[in-house]
Amino acid sequence: MPRFPAISDVTQNLRATTFGPFAKRMAELSAKGELIPLHIGDTFLSPPVVSCEITKNTEILHRYGAIQGLPSLREKTANYLKESYSWSVAKDNVFITPGATGGLSIAVEALFDPGDEVIILTPSWPLIVGILQRRGVKVVEVPVGSDGIPSDEHEFEERLSQKINARTAGIYFCDPNNPSGFVYPSSYRNVLTRIAEKNELWLLCDIVYADLCWGESFSPIAQDERAFSRCLTVGSFSKSFALAGHRVGYLVTPPKFTGNVRGLISHSTYHTGIPAQFMALACLVNNDLTKILDSYVEGADVTQEHLQGKYFSPQAGGFVFIDLRPLGVLSTDDVEAFLHRCLDVGVALSPGRVFGHNFECFVRLCYTSVPPALLKEAITRINPLLQNAMDC
Repeated sequence: MPRFPAISDVTQNLRATTFGPFAKRMAELSAKGELIPLHIGDTFLSPPVVSCEITKNTEILHRYGAIQGLPSLREKTANYLKESYSWSVAKDNVFITPGATGGLSIAVEALFDPGDEVIILTPSWPLIVGILQRRGVKVVEVPVGSDGIPSDEHEFEERLSQKINARTAGIYFCDPNNPSGFVYPSSYRNVLTRIAEKNELWLLCDIVYADLCWGESFSPIAQDERAFSRCLTVGSFSKSFALAGHRVGYLVTPPKFTGNVRGLISHSTYHTGIPAQFMALACLVNNDLTKILDSYVEGADVTQEHLQGKYFSPQAGGFVFIDLRPLGVLSTDDVEAFLHRCLDVGVALSPGRVFGHNFECFVRLCYTSVPPALLKEAITRINPLLQNAMDC
Protein backbone atom coordinates (compact mmCIF):
# COMPACT_ATOMS: atom_id res chain seq x y z
CA MET A 1 0.00 0.00 0.00
CA PRO A 2 1.40 3.44 -0.85
CA ARG A 3 1.92 5.79 2.06
CA PHE A 4 0.57 9.30 1.86
CA PRO A 5 1.70 12.30 3.92
CA ALA A 6 -0.50 13.17 6.86
CA ILE A 7 -2.76 16.19 6.47
CA SER A 8 -2.31 18.75 9.22
CA ASP A 9 -4.83 18.86 12.05
CA VAL A 10 -5.74 22.46 11.29
CA THR A 11 -6.21 21.72 7.58
CA GLN A 12 -8.50 18.86 8.56
CA ASN A 13 -10.35 21.13 10.96
CA LEU A 14 -10.75 23.81 8.31
CA ARG A 15 -12.17 21.36 5.79
CA ALA A 16 -14.35 19.58 8.32
CA THR A 17 -15.74 22.70 9.95
CA THR A 18 -16.07 25.07 7.02
CA PHE A 19 -16.34 22.76 4.05
CA GLY A 20 -17.49 19.56 5.76
CA PRO A 21 -20.75 19.80 7.72
CA PHE A 22 -21.61 23.05 5.92
CA ALA A 23 -20.40 22.25 2.41
CA LYS A 24 -23.58 20.68 1.08
CA ARG A 25 -25.81 23.40 2.47
CA MET A 26 -23.50 26.13 1.22
CA ALA A 27 -23.43 24.59 -2.25
CA GLU A 28 -27.22 24.32 -2.34
CA LEU A 29 -27.71 27.92 -1.19
CA SER A 30 -25.10 29.15 -3.64
CA ALA A 31 -26.72 27.30 -6.54
CA LYS A 32 -30.01 29.01 -5.72
CA GLY A 33 -28.33 32.40 -5.45
CA GLU A 34 -29.28 32.57 -1.77
CA LEU A 35 -25.84 32.53 -0.11
CA ILE A 36 -23.98 35.66 1.01
CA PRO A 37 -20.39 34.39 1.26
CA LEU A 38 -18.61 36.22 4.08
CA HIS A 39 -16.49 33.18 5.00
CA ILE A 40 -13.58 33.60 2.60
CA GLY A 41 -11.11 36.45 2.15
CA ASP A 42 -11.91 37.74 -1.31
CA THR A 43 -12.94 40.94 -3.03
CA PHE A 44 -15.94 41.61 -5.27
CA LEU A 45 -13.91 44.18 -7.23
CA SER A 46 -12.39 43.55 -10.65
CA PRO A 47 -8.66 44.13 -11.18
CA PRO A 48 -7.54 47.55 -12.44
CA VAL A 49 -8.33 48.06 -16.12
CA VAL A 50 -4.65 48.41 -17.02
CA SER A 51 -3.97 44.85 -15.88
CA CYS A 52 -6.78 43.47 -18.04
CA GLU A 53 -5.37 45.06 -21.18
CA ILE A 54 -2.50 42.54 -21.35
CA THR A 55 -2.99 41.10 -24.83
CA LYS A 56 -3.39 37.35 -25.26
CA ASN A 57 -1.54 37.52 -28.56
CA THR A 58 1.77 38.70 -27.15
CA GLU A 59 4.14 35.80 -27.77
CA ILE A 60 6.17 36.30 -24.59
CA LEU A 61 3.11 35.54 -22.45
CA HIS A 62 3.16 31.93 -23.59
CA ARG A 63 6.87 31.16 -23.14
CA TYR A 64 8.96 30.11 -20.17
CA GLY A 65 10.34 32.96 -18.11
CA ALA A 66 12.99 33.63 -15.50
CA ILE A 67 12.76 31.33 -12.48
CA GLN A 68 13.07 34.22 -10.04
CA GLY A 69 10.32 36.15 -11.83
CA LEU A 70 10.27 38.81 -14.53
CA PRO A 71 13.27 41.09 -13.94
CA SER A 72 11.09 44.14 -14.54
CA LEU A 73 8.52 42.98 -11.98
CA ARG A 74 11.19 42.17 -9.39
CA GLU A 75 12.76 45.59 -9.83
CA LYS A 76 9.39 47.33 -9.72
CA THR A 77 8.44 45.41 -6.56
CA ALA A 78 11.70 46.45 -4.88
CA ASN A 79 11.05 50.07 -5.86
CA TYR A 80 7.48 49.80 -4.63
CA LEU A 81 8.61 48.58 -1.20
CA LYS A 82 11.02 51.50 -0.94
CA GLU A 83 8.42 54.06 -2.03
CA SER A 84 5.67 52.65 0.17
CA TYR A 85 7.57 51.71 3.34
CA SER A 86 11.03 53.29 3.03
CA TRP A 87 12.36 49.74 2.90
CA SER A 88 15.45 49.50 0.70
CA VAL A 89 15.50 46.06 -0.91
CA ALA A 90 17.71 44.97 -3.80
CA LYS A 91 16.03 43.44 -6.85
CA ASP A 92 18.18 40.33 -6.37
CA ASN A 93 16.50 39.72 -3.01
CA VAL A 94 12.98 39.73 -4.49
CA PHE A 95 11.41 36.56 -5.92
CA ILE A 96 8.02 36.36 -7.62
CA THR A 97 5.96 33.41 -6.36
CA PRO A 98 2.59 31.73 -7.10
CA GLY A 99 0.70 33.84 -4.57
CA ALA A 100 1.71 34.34 -0.96
CA THR A 101 0.91 30.67 -0.34
CA GLY A 102 3.61 29.66 -2.82
CA GLY A 103 6.03 32.14 -1.28
CA LEU A 104 5.41 30.82 2.22
CA SER A 105 5.88 27.23 1.06
CA ILE A 106 9.26 28.12 -0.43
CA ALA A 107 10.26 30.13 2.66
CA VAL A 108 9.35 27.29 5.04
CA GLU A 109 11.44 24.84 3.04
CA ALA A 110 14.36 27.27 2.94
CA LEU A 111 14.32 28.01 6.68
CA PHE A 112 13.24 24.88 8.52
CA ASP A 113 14.11 21.20 8.76
CA PRO A 114 11.92 18.25 9.75
CA GLY A 115 11.83 18.03 13.54
CA ASP A 116 12.16 21.77 14.08
CA GLU A 117 9.57 23.67 16.10
CA VAL A 118 8.08 26.90 14.78
CA ILE A 119 5.97 29.30 16.82
CA ILE A 120 2.86 30.75 15.20
CA LEU A 121 1.46 33.92 16.72
CA THR A 122 -2.31 33.52 16.85
CA PRO A 123 -4.91 34.30 15.73
CA SER A 124 -3.39 33.69 12.34
CA TRP A 125 -3.99 32.78 8.71
CA PRO A 126 -4.75 29.06 9.05
CA LEU A 127 -3.02 27.46 6.05
CA ILE A 128 0.44 28.19 7.43
CA VAL A 129 -0.03 25.29 9.85
CA GLY A 130 -0.45 22.78 7.04
CA ILE A 131 2.51 24.27 5.16
CA LEU A 132 4.74 23.85 8.22
CA GLN A 133 3.51 20.38 9.11
CA ARG A 134 3.96 19.18 5.54
CA ARG A 135 7.63 20.06 6.03
CA GLY A 136 7.69 17.91 9.18
CA VAL A 137 7.78 20.90 11.52
CA LYS A 138 6.04 20.91 14.89
CA VAL A 139 3.74 23.91 15.31
CA VAL A 140 3.54 25.75 18.64
CA GLU A 141 0.86 28.41 19.05
CA VAL A 142 1.33 31.56 21.12
CA PRO A 143 -1.64 33.96 21.33
CA VAL A 144 -0.92 37.67 21.01
CA GLY A 145 -3.63 38.32 23.59
CA SER A 146 -6.73 36.66 25.04
CA ASP A 147 -9.08 38.76 22.87
CA GLY A 148 -7.16 38.10 19.66
CA ILE A 149 -5.35 41.46 19.66
CA PRO A 150 -2.12 42.77 21.22
CA SER A 151 -2.69 43.98 24.76
CA ASP A 152 0.47 43.84 26.91
CA GLU A 153 3.88 43.38 25.31
CA HIS A 154 5.47 42.31 28.62
CA GLU A 155 3.00 39.47 29.12
CA PHE A 156 3.38 38.60 25.46
CA GLU A 157 7.16 38.43 25.75
CA GLU A 158 6.90 36.18 28.79
CA ARG A 159 4.40 33.89 27.03
CA LEU A 160 6.57 33.71 23.96
CA SER A 161 9.81 33.10 25.87
CA GLN A 162 8.24 30.20 27.76
CA LYS A 163 7.59 28.35 24.49
CA ILE A 164 11.16 28.55 23.19
CA ASN A 165 13.43 25.54 23.58
CA ALA A 166 16.42 23.96 21.86
CA ARG A 167 14.26 22.76 18.94
CA THR A 168 12.64 26.15 18.26
CA ALA A 169 13.79 27.43 14.87
CA GLY A 170 11.54 30.36 14.08
CA ILE A 171 8.43 32.49 14.51
CA TYR A 172 5.68 33.09 11.96
CA PHE A 173 3.22 35.98 12.14
CA CYS A 174 0.96 37.91 9.75
CA ASP A 175 1.16 41.68 9.96
CA PRO A 176 -1.34 43.26 9.34
CA ASN A 177 -3.25 40.49 11.02
CA ASN A 178 -5.73 38.10 9.47
CA PRO A 179 -8.31 37.59 11.06
CA SER A 180 -8.37 40.39 13.66
CA GLY A 181 -7.36 43.32 11.45
CA PHE A 182 -4.72 44.85 13.74
CA VAL A 183 -1.25 46.11 12.88
CA TYR A 184 1.46 44.90 15.25
CA PRO A 185 2.55 47.77 17.53
CA SER A 186 6.22 48.74 17.36
CA SER A 187 6.60 47.45 20.94
CA TYR A 188 5.57 43.96 19.79
CA ARG A 189 7.90 44.10 16.78
CA ASN A 190 10.73 45.07 19.13
CA VAL A 191 9.94 42.05 21.31
CA LEU A 192 10.04 39.76 18.29
CA THR A 193 13.33 41.21 17.04
CA ARG A 194 14.92 40.99 20.47
CA ILE A 195 13.80 37.39 21.06
CA ALA A 196 14.86 36.32 17.57
CA GLU A 197 18.34 37.80 18.11
CA LYS A 198 18.73 36.33 21.58
CA ASN A 199 17.66 32.82 20.56
CA GLU A 200 19.00 32.84 16.97
CA LEU A 201 15.55 32.31 15.47
CA TRP A 202 14.25 32.96 11.97
CA LEU A 203 11.33 35.33 11.47
CA LEU A 204 8.76 34.58 8.78
CA CYS A 205 6.49 37.57 8.20
CA ASP A 206 3.34 37.55 6.07
CA ILE A 207 2.48 41.10 4.91
CA VAL A 208 -0.33 40.30 2.45
CA TYR A 209 -2.48 43.17 3.73
CA ALA A 210 0.35 45.72 4.02
CA ASP A 211 -1.06 47.94 1.27
CA LEU A 212 -4.52 47.94 2.82
CA CYS A 213 -3.97 49.84 6.08
CA TRP A 214 -5.89 52.91 7.12
CA GLY A 215 -6.13 52.95 10.92
CA GLU A 216 -2.42 52.62 11.67
CA SER A 217 0.82 53.19 9.76
CA PHE A 218 2.63 50.01 8.74
CA SER A 219 6.31 49.13 8.60
CA PRO A 220 7.60 45.62 7.76
CA ILE A 221 9.65 44.18 10.59
CA ALA A 222 12.47 43.45 8.13
CA GLN A 223 12.83 47.19 7.57
CA ASP A 224 14.72 47.12 10.88
CA GLU A 225 18.33 46.21 10.10
CA ARG A 226 18.47 44.04 13.22
CA ALA A 227 15.67 41.85 11.84
CA PHE A 228 16.44 41.84 8.11
CA SER A 229 19.28 39.31 8.21
CA ARG A 230 17.05 36.74 9.93
CA CYS A 231 13.70 37.51 8.28
CA LEU A 232 11.94 36.24 5.17
CA THR A 233 8.97 38.39 4.14
CA VAL A 234 6.07 37.28 1.95
CA GLY A 235 3.61 39.59 0.21
CA SER A 236 0.99 39.39 -2.50
CA PHE A 237 -0.77 41.37 -5.20
CA SER A 238 -3.95 39.32 -4.68
CA LYS A 239 -5.55 41.81 -2.30
CA SER A 240 -3.85 45.05 -3.33
CA PHE A 241 -4.91 44.76 -6.97
CA ALA A 242 -7.77 42.22 -6.81
CA LEU A 243 -5.66 39.56 -8.56
CA ALA A 244 -6.37 36.66 -6.19
CA GLY A 245 -7.25 34.19 -8.95
CA HIS A 246 -4.04 34.90 -10.84
CA ARG A 247 -1.76 33.72 -7.99
CA VAL A 248 1.08 36.21 -7.99
CA GLY A 249 3.00 37.16 -4.86
CA TYR A 250 6.56 37.88 -3.80
CA LEU A 251 9.21 36.71 -1.35
CA VAL A 252 11.93 39.00 0.03
CA THR A 253 15.03 37.30 1.44
CA PRO A 254 18.36 38.28 2.98
CA PRO A 255 21.20 37.97 0.41
CA LYS A 256 22.47 34.67 1.81
CA PHE A 257 19.23 32.92 0.86
CA THR A 258 18.97 33.91 -2.80
CA GLY A 259 20.73 30.86 -4.26
CA ASN A 260 18.79 28.41 -2.09
CA VAL A 261 15.45 30.04 -2.85
CA ARG A 262 16.12 30.05 -6.59
CA GLY A 263 16.86 26.32 -6.44
CA LEU A 264 13.73 25.58 -4.44
CA ILE A 265 11.56 27.50 -6.90
CA SER A 266 13.10 25.75 -9.89
CA HIS A 267 12.34 22.34 -8.36
CA SER A 268 8.77 23.14 -7.27
CA THR A 269 6.81 25.71 -9.27
CA TYR A 270 9.60 26.63 -11.75
CA HIS A 271 8.12 30.09 -12.05
CA THR A 272 4.89 32.02 -11.59
CA GLY A 273 2.56 32.31 -14.60
CA ILE A 274 3.86 34.90 -17.06
CA PRO A 275 0.48 36.55 -17.83
CA ALA A 276 -0.15 36.99 -14.08
CA GLN A 277 3.26 38.61 -13.66
CA PHE A 278 2.59 41.06 -16.49
CA MET A 279 -0.78 41.91 -14.92
CA ALA A 280 0.91 42.63 -11.58
CA LEU A 281 3.56 44.71 -13.34
CA ALA A 282 0.89 46.80 -15.08
CA CYS A 283 -0.76 47.45 -11.71
CA LEU A 284 2.52 48.51 -10.10
CA VAL A 285 3.35 50.83 -13.01
CA ASN A 286 -0.10 52.39 -12.69
CA ASN A 287 0.30 52.36 -8.88
CA ASP A 288 -3.23 53.46 -8.02
CA LEU A 289 -4.63 51.72 -4.95
CA THR A 290 -7.30 54.31 -4.32
CA LYS A 291 -10.34 52.38 -5.57
CA ILE A 292 -9.44 49.14 -3.83
CA LEU A 293 -8.38 50.76 -0.56
CA ASP A 294 -11.57 52.85 -0.55
CA SER A 295 -13.56 49.65 -1.01
CA TYR A 296 -11.89 48.03 2.01
CA VAL A 297 -12.48 51.11 4.14
CA GLU A 298 -16.12 51.26 3.05
CA GLY A 299 -16.59 47.58 3.97
CA ALA A 300 -15.06 48.21 7.37
CA ASP A 301 -17.26 51.27 7.90
CA VAL A 302 -20.46 49.44 6.94
CA THR A 303 -19.52 46.61 9.29
CA GLN A 304 -18.78 48.86 12.24
CA GLU A 305 -21.91 50.92 11.68
CA HIS A 306 -24.28 47.96 11.60
CA LEU A 307 -22.71 44.82 13.13
CA GLN A 308 -23.70 44.09 16.72
CA GLY A 309 -21.21 42.13 18.80
CA LYS A 310 -17.75 42.23 20.29
CA TYR A 311 -14.88 42.67 17.85
CA PHE A 312 -11.79 44.81 17.30
CA SER A 313 -12.25 47.81 14.99
CA PRO A 314 -9.97 46.86 12.09
CA GLN A 315 -6.95 48.95 11.17
CA ALA A 316 -6.27 47.02 7.97
CA GLY A 317 -7.36 44.08 5.83
CA GLY A 318 -10.78 42.66 5.15
CA PHE A 319 -12.02 41.01 8.34
CA VAL A 320 -13.50 41.34 11.79
CA PHE A 321 -13.04 38.58 14.37
CA ILE A 322 -16.24 38.33 16.42
CA ASP A 323 -15.97 37.12 20.02
CA LEU A 324 -19.03 35.01 20.90
CA ARG A 325 -18.02 34.32 24.50
CA PRO A 326 -20.03 37.25 25.96
CA LEU A 327 -23.11 35.57 24.44
CA GLY A 328 -22.51 32.31 26.30
CA VAL A 329 -20.95 30.50 23.33
CA LEU A 330 -18.27 28.46 25.07
CA SER A 331 -17.55 25.39 22.93
CA THR A 332 -16.92 24.25 19.38
CA ASP A 333 -20.37 22.65 19.32
CA ASP A 334 -21.92 25.99 20.27
CA VAL A 335 -20.03 27.73 17.47
CA GLU A 336 -21.04 25.13 14.89
CA ALA A 337 -24.66 25.52 15.95
CA PHE A 338 -24.31 29.28 15.53
CA LEU A 339 -22.78 28.90 12.07
CA HIS A 340 -25.63 26.59 11.03
CA ARG A 341 -28.09 29.25 12.14
CA CYS A 342 -26.20 31.76 10.02
CA LEU A 343 -26.64 29.46 7.04
CA ASP A 344 -30.34 29.26 7.87
CA VAL A 345 -30.50 32.96 7.02
CA GLY A 346 -28.19 32.56 4.02
CA VAL A 347 -24.90 33.90 5.45
CA ALA A 348 -21.59 31.99 5.63
CA LEU A 349 -18.93 32.86 8.23
CA SER A 350 -15.67 31.13 9.23
CA PRO A 351 -15.16 29.28 12.54
CA GLY A 352 -12.59 30.80 14.86
CA ARG A 353 -10.79 27.62 15.82
CA VAL A 354 -9.05 27.38 12.44
CA PHE A 355 -7.24 30.62 13.31
CA GLY A 356 -5.87 29.27 16.60
CA HIS A 357 -6.80 26.85 19.37
CA ASN A 358 -7.42 29.73 21.80
CA PHE A 359 -10.11 31.20 19.57
CA GLU A 360 -12.65 28.42 19.11
CA CYS A 361 -15.43 30.71 20.38
CA PHE A 362 -14.85 33.34 17.69
CA VAL A 363 -16.08 33.63 14.10
CA ARG A 364 -14.56 35.60 11.24
CA LEU A 365 -16.53 37.83 8.88
CA CYS A 366 -15.06 39.09 5.60
CA TYR A 367 -16.45 42.50 4.64
CA THR A 368 -14.80 42.76 1.21
CA SER A 369 -16.21 39.68 -0.54
CA VAL A 370 -19.55 41.29 -1.50
CA PRO A 371 -20.70 44.84 -2.35
CA PRO A 372 -21.65 47.12 0.58
CA ALA A 373 -25.43 46.80 0.08
CA LEU A 374 -25.23 43.01 0.22
CA LEU A 375 -22.87 43.18 3.20
CA LYS A 376 -25.38 45.33 5.06
CA GLU A 377 -28.14 42.83 4.23
CA ALA A 378 -26.02 39.95 5.56
CA ILE A 379 -25.29 41.82 8.79
CA THR A 380 -28.98 42.60 9.22
CA ARG A 381 -29.72 38.88 8.96
CA ILE A 382 -27.14 37.73 11.51
CA ASN A 383 -27.57 40.52 14.09
CA PRO A 384 -30.54 38.78 15.79
CA LEU A 385 -28.36 35.67 16.10
CA LEU A 386 -25.59 37.72 17.70
CA GLN A 387 -28.09 38.94 20.28
CA ASN A 388 -29.47 35.48 21.01
CA ALA A 389 -26.63 33.14 20.16
CA MET A 390 -27.52 30.52 22.74
CA ASP A 391 -30.93 30.05 21.16
CA CYS A 392 -29.05 28.31 18.37
